[in-house]
Amino acid sequence: MPTSADVAKVAGVSQTAVSVALSGRSGSARISPATRQRILDAAAKLNYVPHKNAVALRRQESMVVLFITRPSRIEPFGQVIPHVLTTAASGALAEHGYSVLVTQPEELAGGGRALTALIQRLQVDGVLYDSPDGPEVMNAIASAGVPSVMLIRPVETGNPSPSVVVDPQPGMAAAIDHLGLLGHRRIAYVGREGPHPIDRHRLACFQAALAQYSGHQLEESIFLVRDYSIQAGEQGAERALTHNERPTAIITSSDGLTLGVLRYANENKIQIPYDLSLISFDDAVVADLYPPITSISQPFAECAAAAVELLIKAIVDGQSVHDQLTLPTQFRVRSSTGVPSNFICYPQGAP
Repeated sequence: MPTSADVAKVAGVSQTAVSVALSGRSGSARISPATRQRILDAAAKLNYVPHKNAVALRRQESMVVLFITRPSRIEPFGQVIPHVLTTAASGALAEHGYSVLVTQPEELAGGGRALTALIQRLQVDGVLYDSPDGPEVMNAIASAGVPSVMLIRPVETGNPSPSVVVDPQPGMAAAIDHLGLLGHRRIAYVGREGPHPIDRHRLACFQAALAQYSGHQLEESIFLVRDYSIQAGEQGAERALTHNERPTAIITSSDGLTLGVLRYANENKIQIPYDLSLISFDDAVVADLYPPITSISQPFAECAAAAVELLIKAIVDGQSVHDQLTLPTQFRVRSSTGVPSNFICYPQGAP
């Protein structure tokens, strides 16, 4: 196997120059572009690949990232999003030569102090956090002195970390346009209540999309529930569908709530989409249901890959990054939306 000394000999440079050129870091050493290219050509000629463990030792890095998933849920569907994010992040980290350790908030019973101790004990190079519980968690990561990136549902902290979030507006606007064109005039929203900025933003985008719809005026009804569970979705559906002005379409703010609406509709012989059109937010599991659910789709895999890129940049460059990257939602039409049963289609030119 060729060594860095062999590369240095062929390129006519020192081993230090080889290390600098192949590590991608400049440090205190500086080499010209021509010298860097000569080293890269020599490495390619010899088929030399730096040993990742040796590189990590020289950099005093562990080449390990800690991924803290969102709190676990009893319902199996609640594990789909953490699974997708973890799988995508693990694959993206592996491409950079990093391994990933996965833990859950439930394992950090000691709160921020326990998290700081865990990071220091494992000597990880960075942390990915999906849906932090609060500022204490992010402050604990910052006090441990390692880079971190928040995913999907970041919290507002005094020490902001870079984050990757999803913009509900494009998908929500497309959903309202879709329902309006089908003839729906009374549209309900079933979402999670509470102060979290992500929940507030989804509701605000729903209301803005209704107000900005260019066709007929649309009537809104809003039903907020305690969480994203199936049971909460059932309760929201019951409140919406027993309302004096019953909606002809419902948009939920998660797949879990959509499952609850479906359960209530089935138990009360409400046919989807003939009696009620239904749109979900997330699109993690509902494409495989019957009927397949029209969805405002979050790009989970893309979010995880983008978060990894931000984290690797912070680790390799050693720079503090406070950027927030926003990825758009997409709208996917499936079989759960249709023309409302009370819709009257007038012939062209009729009053």
